[in-house]
Amino acid sequence: MSDSPGQRFTRTEDVAGFNVTVSGDHDGQAIIIHPEGHEFVVVGYRSQVSWKDSAFTWPEVKHMHVERVAWNQDHWERDGEPAYGVDQSSKVLSIDLDSPQAVRVTW
Repeated sequence: MSDSPGQRFTRTEDVAGFNVTVSGDHDGQAIIIHPEGHEFVVVGYRSQVSWKDSAFTWPEVKHMHVERVAWNQDHWERDGEPAYGVDQSSKVLSIDLDSPQAVRVTW
């Protein structure tokens, strides 16, 4: 998060052995939940979240799933299409959270 309101920010933290980077501006926020293994749930707005992992290259990237979701009583339901990209040369997955949303990532 930004040290001052309204300022652009970038922060990288270790989350259970994974380097997760959050950046944003205009008071954007993101919450990263790590339920297990290679599963993350990101909730936020006006921010970008990225992970660096060797799995984000061919052919391992075929097993990656990125879904915009909403919790419905006891399960996740798809809630539109997420905005994301994979840079295979840098082995980075990036998710753009422009509007308020939840995104589930597994690989």
